[in-house]
Amino acid sequence: MIYLFEHPDAYPDALLEARLRQIPPWRRDKALQYIHPGDRKRSVLAFLLLQLALREEYGITEISGFAYSAWGKPFLRDHPVHFSLSHCRDAVACAVSDQPVGIDAECIVPYDPALARRVCSGRETEMLARSKNPADDFIRLWTMKEAISKWEGRGISMPFEEIDVSLYRTETWILPGTDTVLSLCRGKTGDSCGQSSPVMRYVRTDEL
Repeated sequence: MIYLFEHPDAYPDALLEARLRQIPPWRRDKALQYIHPGDRKRSVLAFLLLQLALREEYGITEISGFAYSAWGKPFLRDHPVHFSLSHCRDAVACAVSDQPVGIDAECIVPYDPALARRVCSGRETEMLARSKNPADDFIRLWTMKEAISKWEGRGISMPFEEIDVSLYRTETWILPGTDTVLSLCRGKTGDSCGQSSPVMRYVRTDEL
């Protein structure tokens, strides 16, 4: 299940301040570490999305804290539920599942061939060179690799140029009416679980 909140910068500042006082201190402290107000807001909204998703999907009403894997991937201390969070300028996303999951959201930006050469394989770089829309195709690749690295639990420690997206079950969307690309990874190619398309739940301001 994917929970989405669009246009996070439009979330009312007064409401954000109220939510900051309501979320657990350990998460509030993390959000306040962000210097940029937009990053702080999106961090809070990501946690509020997770709270909503856990409450609706699993009846979990309290998150006592996160534990972290050896690679730094957060997981719930008290519940066998998997989750992944991501946010960019135009969207905040949360995926929850009974199985490992990874999600990433990014805004489409002008294509940078030098960056592509650093994070893509030679085959992928050649594909982008032939593409009629390399900016879109690159962000699709980037978000797939990011989602895969989260699914693997390794994050940015996983060399992106070595990730072969064809070995994983990923799904990618451009959110309607936006320039936001969203990618989800739920396993490796050939895995039998979770074959159905995920449900996408758009969340309103008054729900957070």
